[in-house]
Amino acid sequence: MKHLLYFALAVLVFSCRGTNDPVANKAPETLLQVDSIVRSGDLRLGTNVTLHWYGMDVDGFINGYHITVDETSSFTSRTDSTFSFSIEAGQDTTDILLTVAAEDNEGLIDPSPATLIVPIKNAAPEVAIDPDGLLSDSAFIVATVDWRATDDDGDETIESVEFKLNAGNWVEIGTSISLLSFATDPQGNVAYYKNAGFIDSIPGADLQDENFIFLRARDRAGVYSEVDTTAGFYWKAANSATLIINGQPEYIGSTYKEWMDSANVDYDYLQMDAVSGAGIPAYWDPTFEIIMSSYSKIALFTDATVFPTKSGDDYLLNILALSTQKFLQKGGKLFTASQFSSNMAGGAFLDIFPVESLVFSSGQARLTNDSTLAPMQPGFPSLQPQNIVLGITPIVPSADATALYDGQITKIAGWNGATTMGATRTQNGSINQVFVALPLHVFNRPTNHGGVLLDHVFNAVF
Repeated sequence: MKHLLYFALAVLVFSCRGTNDPVANKAPETLLQVDSIVRSGDLRLGTNVTLHWYGMDVDGFINGYHITVDETSSFTSRTDSTFSFSIEAGQDTTDILLTVAAEDNEGLIDPSPATLIVPIKNAAPEVAIDPDGLLSDSAFIVATVDWRATDDDGDETIESVEFKLNAGNWVEIGTSISLLSFATDPQGNVAYYKNAGFIDSIPGADLQDENFIFLRARDRAGVYSEVDTTAGFYWKAANSATLIINGQPEYIGSTYKEWMDSANVDYDYLQMDAVSGAGIPAYWDPTFEIIMSSYSKIALFTDATVFPTKSGDDYLLNILALSTQKFLQKGGKLFTASQFSSNMAGGAFLDIFPVESLVFSSGQARLTNDSTLAPMQPGFPSLQPQNIVLGITPIVPSADATALYDGQITKIAGWNGATTMGATRTQNGSINQVFVALPLHVFNRPTNHGGVLLDHVFNAVF
C-alpha cells in the first residue's frame, strides 16, 4: 500500500511538471431577475420599465454588462436600470427585445446572454388647465391661463403642448410650464405670450360672441391627450390710447368717466370690484403688464381697499407696482389718485410711484369744505372738496420727484407733519407721473375741480 501511494504522488508530480498550458478562463453567466413578462391588452407595461440582473463567474469577477435593446447596445457596471422604451409614432403597443451579457475581469463575454421580451403599451399624456385660474365670463384685452401636462410614461416623453383659439389651427408652444396669455386687438388678431414674453400673433378672436381656448399634449409616440378647454368668455379689445383703471366702487367711477368725457378724452374703462371680484384677473401678472402695454396713458383711481391675489390680499398700488414699472419704462404716462391708511406705510408701490414715504402722526388730519389743495407747480388747478375729508395722509415726495400740492390741513389732537398732498416725476424732460394722495372724486366743488385737473393732465401735461 505504501508503494502504491508513492507511485500515485509521483504520477501527480510528473503530470504537473509535464505541461506549461494555463487553465482556461471560463465564461461568466448572466441572469435576469425575471425570465419572462406575460402581459397583454391594457395590462402591458408602460414605456418606463425597471429591470434587474446579475452575473456569476466561477474563476474571476464580473467587470460589467453589455445591454442590448432592439440592436442598440451599451455597457454598464450597474445591476439595474430604468429603461425608457420608445414606441414608433402611430403605434399603441410593441414588444421590446432586451439582452444582458456579463463580461468578466478578463474581458470574456457570456456567449449565451440573458434574454427578455418586454411587452409595453404607450400611455396617453394628460393636459389640464388650472381650475383655480379659469377665466371669468369676460376678458379685458388679455386672457391668461395656467396649465400642466403629465404622462404616466414619464413627463419627459411629452414632446409638445399645443393650443387652439376657437376654430383656428393648433399652435405648438413647447413643453416648459408657463402662463399663457392672449391679447386681442380691435381686428380680432391675438398676440400670445409665454410668461409675458411675446411669441407670435394669430387671427381668430371673436369680439361679438364667446371665445374658447383649447389645449392638448402630444407624446413621442405621436399620441395626443384629451383636449381641455376654458369656459367660454367674451373678449374686449383696446380701442383708445388712454385707459381708466378704477379700483373704487362703480358709482365713483361714473364721476371719473363724466370728467373725462367733459375733457373730450377718448378712453377705455376697466372697473374692478374687490368684493364681487368683477374685473379682477386670476393672474395679475402678467395679465396687467400686457394690458397696460396696450396704452400710452393711464389714470389709476384707488384707495386703501385690499384686493385678492393668489398669494394673499394686498393693496392695488402694490399689486400693480411691477406692471406699472414696466409700463413707465416703455414711455407710458400715469395719473394716480389714491387715499392711504396706516397699514400702507410700507409696500412695493413706494419704489414705483413718486412717493418716498407716508406721513403719519397721532391725532387727526382733515380737510374742511372750505380748505384747498394749493398747487405748487404752474398750470395745475387748485382743488377744493365738497365735504369734510377725514383720514388725510400726506406724502414725502421721492428724491427725484417734485411736490405738486400743499394741503390746508386742519390739525386735530396734536397731529403734526408735512402737508404735501401730491407729486410729479419727470422723464426725458417731460412729466410722466402725476400723483395725488387723495380720492379725486371728493374734489367736485364748486366747479368740479377734479375734472379740471384731469382735463389739464390729459390735454396739456401728457
